Amino acid sequence: MILLAEASIDEVKAQEKPSVAGTVLDENGNPLSGANVTILTYHWRRFVKRVKTDSAGRFHTSVDKEGSYLIYVTYDDRRTPGMDYVPERWRTWLSSNSISSRRFILGKGASIYLDGQIRYIETNKVAYSYRFTVLGTKGGESYWTGPIKEYGSYSDLFEHLGFDERLVVVPADTEVKIQVKAYFPQKYSQTFILAGKTGYFKLSQGEVLHIDVREHNILSNTEYVKEILSSGFSLLYDCLTAGFLVEIEKESLLDAYNLVKESSILLREGFLDQSFAKLRSAYIIATGTKSTLEGLIESSSNSLLPLLFLFLFIAFASASLMAEGSARLEIAVNNRKLLIPITSLAGAILYIFLVTLFYLVFPGCHLIPQSTYIVMSAFTFIIGKIVSLLFIRFSRKEERGKSIQFKSAIAAAFLMGSRNLRRRRMRTLMNIFSVIMLVFGFITLTSISPGYGLWKRELRPTIPVDALLIKDEPLGGEPGSFVSIPESFMEWIKSYPNITLISPKAENSPVTLGSSLGRLYSESGESTNVLGIIGIIPSKEAKITGINRVVTNGSYLEDDDLEGIIVSSSLHESLNVYVGDNLYGFGRKFVIRGFFDDDAMKKLVDINGLSFLPYYIVKGDFIPCPVTHAIIVNYEVALTLPQVSISRVAVQLDNEENYESLAEIVALTYEYNTYVSHPGSLTLHSLGSYIEAQGVELVFPLMILVILNIGMSMFAAVNERRNEIAALSSLGLNPTHIATLFVAEALIIGFIGGGFGYLFGISGYRIAALLGGFQVREKVSADWGIISILLSGFTAAIASLIPALRSSVIVTPSLLRKWRIEDESIIRADKPQVLHLPLRLTAKELEPFIAFVTKRLRAREVKIKEEPSKGGVIRKISFAYDLPEIGWTENEIIIQPEVEGYSLKMMCSSHGLSSHPVEAIRKTASHVRNVLLEWSAMTCEIATSFDPYLSKLYNLVNVYNPTTLYLISPYPDVHKKIDEFKEELILRGIRPPKFFVANVDTTDLEQTIKTVKEMVSRANVVCVSGEDATLCSALAMEAVKQNKTVCYVIDDRPIEERIRDPFKDLEIISSLT
Repeated sequence: MILLAEASIDEVKAQEKPSVAGTVLDENGNPLSGANVTILTYHWRRFVKRVKTDSAGRFHTSVDKEGSYLIYVTYDDRRTPGMDYVPERWRTWLSSNSISSRRFILGKGASIYLDGQIRYIETNKVAYSYRFTVLGTKGGESYWTGPIKEYGSYSDLFEHLGFDERLVVVPADTEVKIQVKAYFPQKYSQTFILAGKTGYFKLSQGEVLHIDVREHNILSNTEYVKEILSSGFSLLYDCLTAGFLVEIEKESLLDAYNLVKESSILLREGFLDQSFAKLRSAYIIATGTKSTLEGLIESSSNSLLPLLFLFLFIAFASASLMAEGSARLEIAVNNRKLLIPITSLAGAILYIFLVTLFYLVFPGCHLIPQSTYIVMSAFTFIIGKIVSLLFIRFSRKEERGKSIQFKSAIAAAFLMGSRNLRRRRMRTLMNIFSVIMLVFGFITLTSISPGYGLWKRELRPTIPVDALLIKDEPLGGEPGSFVSIPESFMEWIKSYPNITLISPKAENSPVTLGSSLGRLYSESGESTNVLGIIGIIPSKEAKITGINRVVTNGSYLEDDDLEGIIVSSSLHESLNVYVGDNLYGFGRKFVIRGFFDDDAMKKLVDINGLSFLPYYIVKGDFIPCPVTHAIIVNYEVALTLPQVSISRVAVQLDNEENYESLAEIVALTYEYNTYVSHPGSLTLHSLGSYIEAQGVELVFPLMILVILNIGMSMFAAVNERRNEIAALSSLGLNPTHIATLFVAEALIIGFIGGGFGYLFGISGYRIAALLGGFQVREKVSADWGIISILLSGFTAAIASLIPALRSSVIVTPSLLRKWRIEDESIIRADKPQVLHLPLRLTAKELEPFIAFVTKRLRAREVKIKEEPSKGGVIRKISFAYDLPEIGWTENEIIIQPEVEGYSLKMMCSSHGLSSHPVEAIRKTASHVRNVLLEWSAMTCEIATSFDPYLSKLYNLVNVYNPTTLYLISPYPDVHKKIDEFKEELILRGIRPPKFFVANVDTTDLEQTIKTVKEMVSRANVVCVSGEDATLCSALAMEAVKQNKTVCYVIDDRPIEERIRDPFKDLEIISSLT
């Protein structure tokens, strides 16, 4: 009774729990004894329990909680090689106090194992997870109920039931296909169908089939690349129809197509790795070319409007260069006059010409309807005209009472530059033509574009060995940095044919000096930090780098020596250890087999030329770690130590020709850097970005020619416009403003020439397309138009730089181009301020300068004194300068002798109202500056009597360097003498002045005085020395009347000596009248 009561209680409790029961049968209705029934929670996929069926194929079990569950039923006969039945599952809700039941009928099954790595053409990583779906079978009652069709990395069969990740169970005696979906890093995925050679798989019950999925994987990738190629060829056809020059893109697509064909041939021959590498190379070329063609069409369409504005600017600029802005064209119609600005008319005509030519030669214009292009052109013209009118209106606002501002000088410089260029039309056209040729060559003959693909670079060989080094180096990483090579690659490289030696190197990631990898302890308790760990296969590494030769004490490691260690010879003394002693660290014992020489280890390099030592970080820089803190152990041991991984692999092959092939396969497939080493050569193969440049070497010679052309033209303009520059200076323009004028002229030439050069450059593509085989990439982006303008403007500005600097010092020949007071806060009324004057004098100019300045200074009293010094005599000009309502200044101009001429400075101190010392000094400096400008701009002209012995004339020319010499001669014919004098001056390197000779009869006193009066009125300096007393007296009296500078040449030599040596340097005395 008690037993019956307990059984009744247990039965009641069992009925309270949710229960599940069922029967497992085969297709013939026979019970399957020992079938596995596995229960999982539906929502969280947690394992609940597993039971087996009894001899009648029945099972009954319960769970702790009610809820939604998945019931998996699997059965396999161990006597057959594969699975015998297709697994089934059932989703059901298990409730308390109830039993859910189902009859499971398992269909006959067979096993397919999918072997080999799955790769996707878009990434260098292998698939890390898979999903396999069986196709061609009839569906179950629902997705969660019936025969299982999905297998792989995410299936419950793999995660909870112990199925192989690569196993797919298919219905036996049924035609099926398998859909493969592989997942890759960076969210890539690929889907393809496995169908077998007959188009399907059909296996008998319990059969096993292994399929190398790589072949089907490559075929799937091939179809993907063919789709890209098809799209690329379609884009190529559109570009050719529009008129683009796409010879390079055409060749690239054909190369990619040929690579696909080569890949298919290699696939049929069974070279799967080589086939995938070829296919990936084709993919990279095809996608890059397709992207280029898409960018060509998109960029040309987006560039239409910006380029129209660019041509409008060029048209307006060219029109302003052709005519004055105030010029008008008068048209009379029915007694009414219509005035049209010539610049506007010329600009409109030029714009129409430019946009018409642009439409004819630019393929992007043909991508839109012609009517749309006309509307865009008209819209651009209207907007440009409105902007120009607004600019002119606002620019007319003037600021009065202020000095010339730099921005105002820029605007004025461009206006004046246009006028100057207009006056010299032929020279301007020649310069513009040279700039056009520069930009035309840059646009048409050059090609600069980014690229991506496999590239090679020759390096300096370091080790005379036949080997291939493989290393994953981060992009832009420091020397010595690396990305760990995974074990999956090691397995792949070991399976690669023709390899005779594999030598991996394990080393630690770079560490800082303060965070060592660990410590090694000797038996005496001494210790040392470890900053570098090197793990090698000793016998193999010795054949690659010869590392065995660095061991100078003890023996080299053996391949099976897992305790051996080689350390620095410095530790022999610092730790007092010897060969055979033990070292302890990293939780293990090491035995010292030998010591390496520190110097030899420092010099040891790897195949790629970098130090063989591990690197460590010092202040952000990667440098080889100290040899005293580096150790060498066996490869297997190193991988067990902290922060150590595989840094590189070196391999040797049985045939030298195979190195290039393997290097390309690894670079294309895994995107590792590969170094192919042979005695006397080292080549790096890398997959990455690069700049493709063609014809760039032609640009720099063209730039130099244009710079020389424009520079020579500017130099000529500077020399021709000396008087104009002097006039501008006298009006208040400083040297910077004058230099800006010449730079502005060059920029006008550069901008206009650059715009026309760009248009003619893209026209050159059409000629190149007709010729065929022209290998450049067409520049269709508006950016290239801007770059062309900048290039031409920069070239013209560089060409004008030296002439502009030259022009800025014609009037004030000094490096100081701007007057300024360095620190106004330290100026006091009782302390002189030093101002450096922007002028440098030669010895010949000294006396005339002193005489001129003394006369021009508006001062109460001017004193001149001389002080001897080591460098020569120092001249000082002292004067006071009155300033109404402010006071006065005491000033001293100091003329200091130097190696090359004389430099000037002024000492200035203010007096009177002490509240305005800065203003007083500034006004005084401006007055002195104007005097210096007058001196620099002065055209020196001298009047004197003719000297038949020429000595007086020579000294006047040599000292004053006059532009004109007015000679009053009582002799009837002196022109032959003057011509001989000119030739002698040229031989002596002196530029002869202009000679103006007035013949007089000294007996006719009235006519003589009239001639002398006229000559003196034209001259700045009057020389009163000579042989004819009448003329000398008349010149002296007239010089006094007209307040001219008077000079006298002292020559006491006899007549014979004067005739014998007329070119003797004599003393000249000058004074003010």
